[in-house]
Amino acid sequence: MIFSSIAPSPCLRDFVRDYLIAHFRFASGKPIPHKRYAPKPEQGITFFIRGHPRIVDPHTGEARVAPPVAIFGQQVSRCDVHLAPEFLMFRVHFQPGALFRLLGIPLGQFGEDYFDAELVLGHAVRDVSERLATAQSYTEMAAVVESYLVRCMTRAAQKVLPVDRAARRLTADPAHISLDSLARQACLSPRQLNRKFTERIGVGPKLYSRLVRFHRAYLYKVANPAISWPTVAIELGYTDYQHMVRDFREFTNATPNAWLQEDRGSPENALSHTATG
Repeated sequence: MIFSSIAPSPCLRDFVRDYLIAHFRFASGKPIPHKRYAPKPEQGITFFIRGHPRIVDPHTGEARVAPPVAIFGQQVSRCDVHLAPEFLMFRVHFQPGALFRLLGIPLGQFGEDYFDAELVLGHAVRDVSERLATAQSYTEMAAVVESYLVRCMTRAAQKVLPVDRAARRLTADPAHISLDSLARQACLSPRQLNRKFTERIGVGPKLYSRLVRFHRAYLYKVANPAISWPTVAIELGYTDYQHMVRDFREFTNATPNAWLQEDRGSPENALSHTATG
């Protein structure tokens, strides 16, 4: 089994943040742990090579099966992902704004659903999926996807704008960048920043900043288990512990400690015996 991130080739680093490969085989007759998925600052494309997962909304119980190749915009609420006995996926995490540059479609139109990529990208993406299914190694899978992305990059519909660079800065340091300074760096008014940011990321900069900070708070706690949650809140720029708790409840439907325990039961954490967020 594997759950691992891979860096893209140098020629794609302004376009792709990283790749994620997940390959699980679960013992017959035993319960299959499902992935409790909190929103993260990411947009991308996922190739479900073996075992299409069932995506369940924990609030409504509504379930849907992911398409073979799925585009996902910026998620803002939790979902639970139920896996097959064998599950293999290859995911592309784009740099902020890069998926919009590729598609030329406002990311807000995709919502939080796993959208069928073939409807947008055509038969070429199906060919990539079929080649991944016959690949002999994870390295070969990465090469197949990179070859496709290089072709995509050369015909990307949109150019890099200052707002894309501003989104990358916000992703890197949400606690120390104000939205006014972000607008100035992007050469936009606050209203223009909100409109352009929402178009290219899928949500506005204020919500995105909260989401990034929540995600970094969780990762900080995982990396420093001896540090108390109130200290984590202060370190990540929250006004107080309750301020952080409100974000956790919104994004995970759980308190920080409850989410820590829930996420430890995810398949990748059972594999590594450590939480990854």
